[in-house]
Amino acid sequence: MRNKIIGSILAACLFGTVFSGCGEPASNTAEGASESAAQNVTLKVLMSAGWTEDAIDAIRPQLEEKGIELDVEAYDNTTYEGKQRLTATSKGGEYDLIFLPGNMVNVFANAEALVPLNDVVKEMGFSDDDYYDSVREFTKIDGSWWAIPYSAECMVYYYRTDLIKEEQVPKTIDEMYTLGQNLTNGDMYGLAIPAASGEAACSMWSYFLWSYGGEYFDEEWNPTLNTPEAVEAAEMFAKINQDCAPAGITTWQDEETIAAFQSGQIASMVIWPGYWSMVSDPEQCKVADKVAVAPVPEGPDGARPRFGTWGVGVTANCKDIDAAKEVVKEYCSKENMESRLSMAPAAVRELNEIDKIEEINYTIPANCAYLDTANERPAIPENNLYIPAVGAAINSIVSGNSAQEVLDALNEEVRGIMQDAGYY
Repeated sequence: MRNKIIGSILAACLFGTVFSGCGEPASNTAEGASESAAQNVTLKVLMSAGWTEDAIDAIRPQLEEKGIELDVEAYDNTTYEGKQRLTATSKGGEYDLIFLPGNMVNVFANAEALVPLNDVVKEMGFSDDDYYDSVREFTKIDGSWWAIPYSAECMVYYYRTDLIKEEQVPKTIDEMYTLGQNLTNGDMYGLAIPAASGEAACSMWSYFLWSYGGEYFDEEWNPTLNTPEAVEAAEMFAKINQDCAPAGITTWQDEETIAAFQSGQIASMVIWPGYWSMVSDPEQCKVADKVAVAPVPEGPDGARPRFGTWGVGVTANCKDIDAAKEVVKEYCSKENMESRLSMAPAAVRELNEIDKIEEINYTIPANCAYLDTANERPAIPENNLYIPAVGAAINSIVSGNSAQEVLDALNEEVRGIMQDAGYY
């Protein structure tokens, strides 16, 4: 499913026009690099805004002792994604290091925009088995690490403890539906999962698709979005939101779902653990003292929630690869990942299993329960085409249209996308 596609096809399909590099070619390559990082070098870093800005500031003193300065550019998601695309097509462009989501590592690797980092993992003292299976699957490709992962999170189940006792917490998706239906009465709704057309519906339904045994594509990149497993997953996703959620759920993104939970309107939801600070804060949430999280319930094929991992990569245009590797080793070290557990679970399982981890980050046990089986949508350039199509289709099914008919049409649409892109 995640076979590499020829780099030139990837870049062309994702970005349309291939831009020339913005920066100077690397002055040392992986083959010709010196044994130690050059002194007094300034490296340019591209990243998305957020807690990672503080985290990278925290390691500046250690890097400065090695003669390494950082010029960091951190942007909101939309701006970051635009610069990210340009960086891939220009083999790094003006940047020496880039913070990447796991589902983009394959694209960058195939575009030859990154250098392999196997030696970094070894020098940090990690083995492959130290990382979660899902994390490794999206950052180690064809035997090479192209980005060193530092965080990982997957969807969890939030619930109201005054309405749902611990022994009632659902273990299966069927149980989750039944409980949500039973709790729906008048102005109280038992369960809500974001279902707005596009990213929201596609993202959340993916958990259902995989947990019911479905996949996006087969080994030959033929879409498999209308199989019995996919249809059953879509029907259950629709049934939950039709029978257990407010009528406006077809327009809800994460933000609207969180707001409804904060107001006390819904009893449970499936969403990301990063929202814990918003629902556990009494100044933001009316039921802050009555909230808990649990692992997502299992489907017929187990629990396979969608997840996300982030890592740091060294670009092919990097002016000093050895110095950049020092930055990666420092940022992704065991010590520094542990210091950031309050912000995000680590990509290394050992750190998420330390004693009393829930006192550091309450959501980590639930978050990590299924990280080994968690999945992400296929990391191909065409995701900017097939994700909106899938999201629109699932939204249509939640709105009341036939799952089989809608998914049949979706499968043909996605097949056309893949055919136009040259997959067959």
